[in-house]
Amino acid sequence: MSAYISSILSGLLLSLTSLPQLISYSTSLSSPSPLSSLPQASLPLIAWTLLSTDPALLCGLTAVTSAMAGNDLGMDKFTGTTSEYNTLISSYTFLTSLTAFLLYLTPFPTLCSSLDTRILKGFKTGCSFHILLGCAPDGLFLTGKKAMSSTEGLPQFFGGANKTYRFLFNLTNFEIFHFETVAIFLATFFIVRNFSKLTFNIKLMPGINVLTPMILFTYYSYLNPGLSIIGKFTLPSGSPITLTPSILLTSHTTLLPLFNNSYLQLFLTSLLFSAVNYMSVLSILPALKPTSKPENNLLAQSVSSLVSALVGGPPIGASLSRTLTAKMFNVESVVTNITIALVYVLGLNVLLPLVEYTPRACLGGVLGSAVFNAVFKAKGLEGVGWVTAVGVGICSPNVGLGMGCAVWGIEFLGNYGKVEKKKKE
Repeated sequence: MSAYISSILSGLLLSLTSLPQLISYSTSLSSPSPLSSLPQASLPLIAWTLLSTDPALLCGLTAVTSAMAGNDLGMDKFTGTTSEYNTLISSYTFLTSLTAFLLYLTPFPTLCSSLDTRILKGFKTGCSFHILLGCAPDGLFLTGKKAMSSTEGLPQFFGGANKTYRFLFNLTNFEIFHFETVAIFLATFFIVRNFSKLTFNIKLMPGINVLTPMILFTYYSYLNPGLSIIGKFTLPSGSPITLTPSILLTSHTTLLPLFNNSYLQLFLTSLLFSAVNYMSVLSILPALKPTSKPENNLLAQSVSSLVSALVGGPPIGASLSRTLTAKMFNVESVVTNITIALVYVLGLNVLLPLVEYTPRACLGGVLGSAVFNAVFKAKGLEGVGWVTAVGVGICSPNVGLGMGCAVWGIEFLGNYGKVEKKKKE
Protein backbone atom coordinates (compact mmCIF):
# COMPACT_ATOMS: atom_id res chain seq x y z
CA MET A 1 0.00 0.00 0.00
CA SER A 2 2.81 2.43 0.86
CA ALA A 3 4.33 1.84 -2.60
CA TYR A 4 1.06 2.87 -4.28
CA ILE A 5 0.76 5.98 -2.11
CA SER A 6 4.35 6.91 -2.93
CA SER A 7 3.68 6.41 -6.66
CA ILE A 8 0.56 8.60 -6.53
CA LEU A 9 2.37 11.37 -4.65
CA SER A 10 5.24 11.19 -7.11
CA GLY A 11 2.75 11.48 -9.97
CA LEU A 12 1.27 14.63 -8.43
CA LEU A 13 4.71 16.18 -7.98
CA LEU A 14 5.80 15.27 -11.50
CA SER A 15 2.63 16.90 -12.82
CA LEU A 16 3.68 20.14 -11.13
CA THR A 17 7.21 20.06 -12.57
CA SER A 18 6.13 19.07 -16.09
CA LEU A 19 3.33 21.64 -16.37
CA PRO A 20 5.43 24.66 -17.45
CA GLN A 21 7.57 22.45 -19.68
CA LEU A 22 4.60 21.18 -21.69
CA ILE A 23 3.23 24.70 -21.97
CA SER A 24 6.63 25.93 -23.16
CA TYR A 25 6.89 23.23 -25.84
CA SER A 26 3.34 23.97 -27.03
CA THR A 27 4.19 27.66 -27.24
CA SER A 28 7.30 26.87 -29.29
CA LEU A 29 4.98 25.03 -31.70
CA SER A 30 2.95 28.28 -32.06
CA SER A 31 -0.09 26.82 -30.29
CA PRO A 32 -2.87 29.45 -29.90
CA SER A 33 -4.02 27.58 -26.76
CA PRO A 34 -0.98 26.08 -24.97
CA LEU A 35 -3.03 24.69 -22.08
CA SER A 36 -4.89 22.42 -24.49
CA SER A 37 -1.70 20.33 -24.72
CA LEU A 38 -2.16 19.14 -21.12
CA PRO A 39 -5.44 17.20 -21.41
CA GLN A 40 -4.35 16.12 -24.91
CA ALA A 41 -1.27 14.50 -23.31
CA SER A 42 -3.28 12.36 -20.89
CA LEU A 43 -4.67 9.58 -23.10
CA PRO A 44 -1.41 9.14 -25.10
CA LEU A 45 0.47 8.78 -21.79
CA ILE A 46 -1.87 5.99 -20.70
CA ALA A 47 -1.53 4.28 -24.09
CA TRP A 48 2.28 4.51 -23.91
CA THR A 49 2.33 3.17 -20.36
CA LEU A 50 0.19 0.16 -21.21
CA LEU A 51 2.21 -0.79 -24.30
CA SER A 52 5.76 0.11 -23.32
CA THR A 53 7.83 -2.44 -21.44
CA ASP A 54 9.65 0.41 -19.65
CA PRO A 55 7.11 2.09 -17.33
CA ALA A 56 9.73 4.52 -16.01
CA LEU A 57 9.68 6.29 -19.40
CA LEU A 58 7.53 9.43 -19.44
CA CYS A 59 6.19 10.54 -22.79
CA GLY A 60 4.42 13.47 -24.41
CA LEU A 61 5.41 16.51 -26.39
CA THR A 62 9.18 16.76 -25.93
CA ALA A 63 12.09 19.00 -26.87
CA VAL A 64 12.92 16.65 -29.76
CA THR A 65 9.38 16.21 -31.13
CA SER A 66 8.46 19.90 -30.80
CA ALA A 67 11.67 21.00 -32.54
CA MET A 68 11.34 18.50 -35.40
CA ALA A 69 7.58 18.99 -35.92
CA GLY A 70 7.97 22.76 -35.80
CA ASN A 71 10.72 22.60 -38.41
CA ASP A 72 8.90 20.09 -40.66
CA LEU A 73 5.65 22.08 -40.67
CA GLY A 74 7.15 25.58 -40.60
CA MET A 75 5.23 26.43 -37.43
CA ASP A 76 7.27 29.59 -36.82
CA LYS A 77 5.15 31.18 -39.58
CA PHE A 78 1.79 29.80 -38.43
CA THR A 79 -0.87 32.43 -37.66
CA GLY A 80 -4.11 30.41 -37.88
CA THR A 81 -6.87 29.67 -35.38
CA THR A 82 -6.90 27.00 -32.68
CA SER A 83 -9.06 24.77 -34.90
CA GLU A 84 -6.68 25.13 -37.87
CA TYR A 85 -3.71 24.47 -35.57
CA ASN A 86 -5.23 21.29 -34.16
CA THR A 87 -6.06 20.05 -37.65
CA LEU A 88 -2.54 20.67 -38.93
CA ILE A 89 -0.71 19.23 -35.91
CA SER A 90 -2.96 16.18 -35.52
CA SER A 91 -2.67 15.43 -39.26
CA TYR A 92 1.10 15.24 -38.97
CA THR A 93 0.82 13.28 -35.72
CA PHE A 94 -1.38 10.69 -37.44
CA LEU A 95 1.12 10.33 -40.28
CA THR A 96 4.04 9.85 -37.87
CA SER A 97 2.04 7.17 -36.05
CA LEU A 98 1.69 5.27 -39.33
CA THR A 99 5.38 5.58 -40.22
CA ALA A 100 6.38 4.50 -36.69
CA PHE A 101 4.22 1.39 -37.05
CA LEU A 102 5.76 0.74 -40.47
CA LEU A 103 9.23 0.91 -38.91
CA TYR A 104 8.07 -1.46 -36.17
CA LEU A 105 7.17 -4.07 -38.82
CA THR A 106 10.58 -3.82 -40.49
CA PRO A 107 14.08 -4.84 -39.30
CA PHE A 108 14.63 -1.20 -38.26
CA PRO A 109 14.49 -1.88 -34.47
CA THR A 110 17.01 -4.71 -34.88
CA LEU A 111 19.33 -2.46 -36.89
CA CYS A 112 19.04 0.22 -34.21
CA SER A 113 20.03 -2.28 -31.53
CA SER A 114 23.31 -2.83 -33.40
CA LEU A 115 23.97 0.92 -33.70
CA ASP A 116 27.17 2.11 -32.03
CA THR A 117 26.29 2.99 -28.43
CA ARG A 118 28.49 6.09 -28.70
CA ILE A 119 25.97 7.58 -31.13
CA LEU A 120 23.09 7.00 -28.73
CA LYS A 121 25.08 8.45 -25.83
CA GLY A 122 26.00 11.45 -27.95
CA PHE A 123 22.35 11.90 -28.97
CA LYS A 124 21.32 11.91 -25.30
CA THR A 125 24.06 14.41 -24.42
CA GLY A 126 23.04 16.72 -27.26
CA CYS A 127 19.35 16.60 -26.28
CA SER A 128 20.30 17.24 -22.65
CA PHE A 129 22.27 20.28 -23.76
CA HIS A 130 19.17 21.55 -25.59
CA ILE A 131 17.13 21.16 -22.40
CA LEU A 132 19.78 22.88 -20.29
CA LEU A 133 19.97 25.70 -22.81
CA GLY A 134 16.20 26.05 -22.57
CA CYS A 135 16.02 26.26 -18.76
CA ALA A 136 19.22 28.25 -18.05
CA PRO A 137 17.86 31.65 -19.23
CA ASP A 138 14.99 31.38 -16.74
CA GLY A 139 17.57 30.80 -14.03
CA LEU A 140 19.93 33.63 -14.93
CA PHE A 141 18.04 36.52 -16.48
CA LEU A 142 15.24 38.60 -14.94
CA THR A 143 13.11 38.34 -18.08
CA GLY A 144 13.90 34.65 -18.56
CA LYS A 145 13.59 33.33 -22.11
CA LYS A 146 12.49 36.75 -23.36
CA ALA A 147 16.13 37.81 -23.06
CA MET A 148 16.90 35.28 -25.81
CA SER A 149 14.64 36.98 -28.36
CA SER A 150 17.20 39.49 -29.60
CA THR A 151 19.32 38.46 -32.59
CA GLU A 152 20.90 41.84 -33.23
CA GLY A 153 24.53 41.51 -34.29
CA LEU A 154 24.47 37.71 -34.32
CA PRO A 155 25.26 35.52 -37.37
CA GLN A 156 22.20 33.68 -38.67
CA PHE A 157 23.04 29.99 -38.67
CA PHE A 158 20.62 27.11 -39.19
CA GLY A 159 19.05 24.83 -36.64
CA GLY A 160 19.71 25.48 -32.95
CA ALA A 161 22.84 27.56 -33.47
CA ASN A 162 20.99 30.87 -33.16
CA LYS A 163 19.72 29.80 -29.75
CA THR A 164 23.22 28.81 -28.65
CA TYR A 165 24.84 32.00 -29.84
CA ARG A 166 22.09 34.16 -28.31
CA PHE A 167 22.63 32.50 -24.95
CA LEU A 168 26.44 32.89 -25.09
CA PHE A 169 26.00 36.52 -26.15
CA ASN A 170 23.64 37.22 -23.26
CA LEU A 171 26.15 35.76 -20.80
CA THR A 172 28.38 38.74 -21.62
CA ASN A 173 25.58 41.23 -20.91
CA PHE A 174 25.66 41.54 -17.12
CA GLU A 175 22.88 44.15 -17.12
CA ILE A 176 20.19 41.51 -17.73
CA PHE A 177 21.35 39.25 -14.88
CA HIS A 178 19.26 39.36 -11.70
CA PHE A 179 20.59 38.47 -8.25
CA GLU A 180 17.38 36.90 -6.89
CA THR A 181 16.81 34.88 -10.05
CA VAL A 182 20.36 33.49 -10.08
CA ALA A 183 20.21 32.78 -6.33
CA ILE A 184 16.92 30.83 -6.66
CA PHE A 185 18.23 28.89 -9.65
CA LEU A 186 21.48 27.88 -7.93
CA ALA A 187 19.80 27.18 -4.59
CA THR A 188 17.21 24.92 -6.24
CA PHE A 189 19.92 23.13 -8.18
CA PHE A 190 21.99 22.62 -5.01
CA ILE A 191 19.06 21.45 -2.84
CA VAL A 192 17.79 18.93 -5.43
CA ARG A 193 21.21 17.39 -6.00
CA ASN A 194 22.38 17.38 -2.36
CA PHE A 195 19.15 16.89 -0.43
CA SER A 196 20.18 13.57 1.10
CA LYS A 197 23.36 15.13 2.50
CA LEU A 198 21.45 18.14 3.79
CA THR A 199 19.04 15.84 5.64
CA PHE A 200 21.85 13.55 6.93
CA ASN A 201 20.72 10.66 4.68
CA ILE A 202 17.40 10.28 6.50
CA LYS A 203 15.02 8.26 4.31
CA LEU A 204 12.13 10.50 3.31
CA MET A 205 9.30 10.49 0.76
CA PRO A 206 10.48 10.18 -2.88
CA GLY A 207 10.49 13.55 -4.61
CA ILE A 208 10.79 15.60 -1.42
CA ASN A 209 14.10 16.95 -2.76
CA VAL A 210 12.16 18.57 -5.65
CA LEU A 211 9.09 19.54 -3.66
CA THR A 212 11.04 21.36 -0.92
CA PRO A 213 12.60 24.15 -3.06
CA MET A 214 9.38 24.49 -5.09
CA ILE A 215 7.33 25.17 -1.95
CA LEU A 216 9.96 27.50 -0.45
CA PHE A 217 10.47 29.64 -3.52
CA THR A 218 6.81 29.69 -4.55
CA TYR A 219 6.00 31.12 -1.13
CA TYR A 220 8.92 33.55 -1.40
CA SER A 221 7.70 34.69 -4.82
CA TYR A 222 4.18 35.15 -3.46
CA LEU A 223 5.52 37.46 -0.74
CA ASN A 224 7.97 39.24 -3.06
CA PRO A 225 6.33 39.88 -6.47
CA GLY A 226 8.52 40.95 -9.35
CA LEU A 227 10.23 37.71 -10.29
CA SER A 228 9.58 35.93 -13.56
CA ILE A 229 6.90 33.37 -12.62
CA ILE A 230 4.74 30.83 -14.41
CA GLY A 231 1.81 33.21 -14.12
CA LYS A 232 -1.90 32.79 -14.48
CA PHE A 233 -3.42 30.83 -17.35
CA THR A 234 -7.03 30.58 -18.43
CA LEU A 235 -8.29 27.12 -19.19
CA PRO A 236 -9.83 26.63 -22.66
CA SER A 237 -13.61 26.46 -22.68
CA GLY A 238 -15.55 23.31 -23.52
CA SER A 239 -14.57 19.69 -23.10
CA PRO A 240 -10.87 19.17 -22.23
CA ILE A 241 -10.64 16.33 -24.78
CA THR A 242 -12.37 16.40 -28.18
CA LEU A 243 -12.17 13.41 -30.50
CA THR A 244 -11.44 14.16 -34.17
CA PRO A 245 -11.69 10.80 -36.02
CA SER A 246 -12.12 12.62 -39.36
CA ILE A 247 -8.36 13.27 -39.27
CA LEU A 248 -7.83 9.67 -40.35
CA LEU A 249 -9.28 10.48 -43.78
CA THR A 250 -8.19 14.07 -44.37
CA SER A 251 -4.63 14.26 -43.02
CA HIS A 252 -2.90 13.96 -46.42
CA THR A 253 -4.93 16.80 -47.97
CA THR A 254 -4.04 19.08 -45.06
CA LEU A 255 -0.30 18.38 -45.23
CA LEU A 256 0.44 18.04 -48.96
CA PRO A 257 0.62 21.81 -49.71
CA LEU A 258 3.39 22.15 -47.10
CA PHE A 259 5.47 19.49 -48.87
CA ASN A 260 5.27 20.77 -52.44
CA ASN A 261 2.26 18.47 -53.08
CA SER A 262 4.68 15.55 -53.04
CA TYR A 263 3.55 12.34 -51.36
CA LEU A 264 7.14 11.09 -51.46
CA GLN A 265 8.53 14.15 -49.65
CA LEU A 266 5.75 13.95 -47.06
CA PHE A 267 6.35 10.25 -46.47
CA LEU A 268 10.14 10.52 -46.20
CA THR A 269 9.92 13.49 -43.84
CA SER A 270 7.53 11.72 -41.48
CA LEU A 271 9.56 8.49 -41.73
CA LEU A 272 12.72 10.35 -40.71
CA PHE A 273 10.77 11.97 -37.86
CA SER A 274 9.66 8.59 -36.51
CA ALA A 275 13.14 7.10 -36.85
CA VAL A 276 14.84 9.94 -34.98
CA ASN A 277 12.06 9.93 -32.38
CA TYR A 278 12.74 6.24 -31.69
CA MET A 279 16.48 6.95 -31.49
CA SER A 280 15.73 9.41 -28.71
CA VAL A 281 13.96 6.60 -26.82
CA LEU A 282 16.98 4.33 -27.18
CA SER A 283 19.27 7.11 -25.94
CA ILE A 284 17.23 7.39 -22.71
CA LEU A 285 16.91 3.67 -21.90
CA PRO A 286 20.47 3.18 -20.55
CA ALA A 287 19.65 5.63 -17.73
CA LEU A 288 16.88 3.28 -16.59
CA LYS A 289 16.58 -0.49 -16.25
CA PRO A 290 15.68 -1.31 -19.85
CA THR A 291 13.88 -4.48 -20.77
CA SER A 292 14.97 -7.02 -23.36
CA LYS A 293 12.38 -5.72 -25.87
CA PRO A 294 13.07 -2.03 -26.54
CA GLU A 295 11.21 -2.34 -29.86
CA ASN A 296 7.95 -2.38 -27.87
CA ASN A 297 8.59 1.30 -27.24
CA LEU A 298 8.37 1.89 -31.01
CA LEU A 299 4.93 0.28 -30.99
CA ALA A 300 4.02 2.43 -27.97
CA GLN A 301 5.27 5.48 -29.89
CA SER A 302 3.02 4.58 -32.82
CA VAL A 303 -0.15 3.87 -30.83
CA SER A 304 0.23 6.83 -28.46
CA SER A 305 0.75 9.17 -31.43
CA LEU A 306 -2.40 7.74 -33.02
CA VAL A 307 -4.31 8.43 -29.82
CA SER A 308 -2.82 11.94 -29.70
CA ALA A 309 -3.92 12.58 -33.30
CA LEU A 310 -7.48 11.54 -32.46
CA VAL A 311 -7.63 14.17 -29.69
CA GLY A 312 -5.96 16.90 -31.78
CA GLY A 313 -2.54 16.58 -30.12
CA PRO A 314 1.11 16.68 -31.27
CA PRO A 315 3.48 13.75 -31.99
CA ILE A 316 4.48 11.73 -28.93
CA GLY A 317 7.99 10.89 -27.84
CA ALA A 318 9.86 9.83 -24.71
CA SER A 319 10.82 12.82 -22.57
CA LEU A 320 14.42 12.84 -21.39
CA SER A 321 14.00 15.62 -18.82
CA ARG A 322 10.75 14.25 -17.34
CA THR A 323 12.16 10.71 -17.24
CA LEU A 324 15.34 11.86 -15.48
CA THR A 325 13.23 13.95 -13.09
CA ALA A 326 11.12 10.85 -12.40
CA LYS A 327 14.34 8.96 -11.74
CA MET A 328 15.16 11.51 -9.02
CA PHE A 329 11.77 10.57 -7.53
CA ASN A 330 12.77 6.87 -7.73
CA VAL A 331 9.70 6.32 -9.90
CA GLU A 332 9.30 3.16 -11.95
CA SER A 333 5.58 2.60 -11.66
CA VAL A 334 2.63 2.47 -14.04
CA VAL A 335 0.56 4.03 -11.24
CA THR A 336 2.65 7.20 -11.41
CA ASN A 337 2.08 7.65 -15.14
CA ILE A 338 -1.67 7.10 -14.83
CA THR A 339 -1.79 9.60 -11.94
CA ILE A 340 -0.09 12.21 -14.14
CA ALA A 341 -2.57 11.51 -16.95
CA LEU A 342 -5.56 11.94 -14.64
CA VAL A 343 -4.17 15.19 -13.24
CA TYR A 344 -3.77 16.59 -16.75
CA VAL A 345 -7.46 15.95 -17.43
CA LEU A 346 -9.19 16.39 -14.08
CA GLY A 347 -6.86 18.44 -11.91
CA LEU A 348 -5.91 21.54 -13.90
CA ASN A 349 -8.34 23.77 -12.01
CA VAL A 350 -6.52 22.80 -8.79
CA LEU A 351 -3.03 22.48 -10.27
CA LEU A 352 -2.71 25.85 -12.02
CA PRO A 353 -3.30 28.05 -8.93
CA LEU A 354 -0.69 26.03 -7.01
CA VAL A 355 2.08 26.84 -9.47
CA GLU A 356 0.95 30.32 -10.48
CA TYR A 357 3.62 31.99 -8.31
CA THR A 358 6.35 29.38 -8.83
CA PRO A 359 9.48 31.19 -10.11
CA ARG A 360 10.66 30.03 -13.51
CA ALA A 361 14.17 30.10 -12.03
CA CYS A 362 13.13 27.37 -9.59
CA LEU A 363 11.75 25.19 -12.37
CA GLY A 364 14.91 25.85 -14.35
CA GLY A 365 16.93 24.59 -11.41
CA VAL A 366 14.87 21.38 -11.23
CA LEU A 367 15.27 20.64 -14.94
CA GLY A 368 18.93 21.66 -14.91
CA SER A 369 19.70 19.28 -12.04
CA ALA A 370 17.96 16.45 -13.92
CA VAL A 371 20.11 16.76 -17.07
CA PHE A 372 23.34 18.08 -15.53
CA ASN A 373 25.13 14.72 -15.40
CA ALA A 374 24.12 13.85 -18.97
CA VAL A 375 25.83 17.03 -20.21
CA PHE A 376 28.85 17.53 -17.96
CA LYS A 377 29.57 13.98 -16.86
CA ALA A 378 28.98 12.16 -20.12
CA LYS A 379 31.09 9.04 -20.50
CA GLY A 380 31.97 6.74 -23.38
CA LEU A 381 31.32 9.26 -26.17
CA GLU A 382 34.78 9.26 -27.76
CA GLY A 383 34.98 10.60 -31.33
CA VAL A 384 31.67 9.49 -32.89
CA GLY A 385 29.69 10.29 -29.75
CA TRP A 386 31.08 13.80 -29.49
CA VAL A 387 30.33 14.49 -33.17
CA THR A 388 26.72 13.38 -32.58
CA ALA A 389 26.41 15.41 -29.36
CA VAL A 390 27.74 18.59 -30.97
CA GLY A 391 25.53 18.13 -34.04
CA VAL A 392 22.39 17.58 -31.97
CA GLY A 393 23.18 20.35 -29.50
CA ILE A 394 24.27 23.02 -31.96
CA CYS A 395 22.21 22.14 -35.04
CA SER A 396 19.25 19.76 -34.68
CA PRO A 397 18.45 16.11 -33.80
CA ASN A 398 18.28 15.14 -37.49
CA VAL A 399 21.57 16.78 -38.39
CA GLY A 400 23.38 15.48 -35.32
CA LEU A 401 22.23 11.91 -35.85
CA GLY A 402 23.19 12.09 -39.52
CA MET A 403 26.65 13.43 -38.63
CA GLY A 404 27.21 10.67 -36.10
CA CYS A 405 26.13 7.90 -38.47
CA ALA A 406 28.28 9.34 -41.28
CA VAL A 407 31.40 9.43 -39.10
CA TRP A 408 30.61 5.95 -37.77
CA GLY A 409 30.31 4.66 -41.36
CA ILE A 410 33.65 6.19 -42.32
CA GLU A 411 35.25 4.74 -39.19
CA PHE A 412 33.77 1.29 -39.94
CA LEU A 413 35.03 1.30 -43.53
CA GLY A 414 38.46 2.42 -42.37
CA ASN A 415 38.70 -0.38 -39.80
CA TYR A 416 37.37 -2.91 -42.32
CA GLY A 417 40.04 -1.85 -44.80
CA LYS A 418 42.79 -2.32 -42.21
CA VAL A 419 41.53 -5.82 -41.37
CA GLU A 420 41.44 -6.82 -45.05
CA LYS A 421 44.94 -5.43 -45.56
CA LYS A 422 46.28 -7.50 -42.65
CA LYS A 423 44.62 -10.63 -44.06
CA LYS A 424 46.40 -10.15 -47.38
CA GLU A 425 49.71 -9.63 -45.64
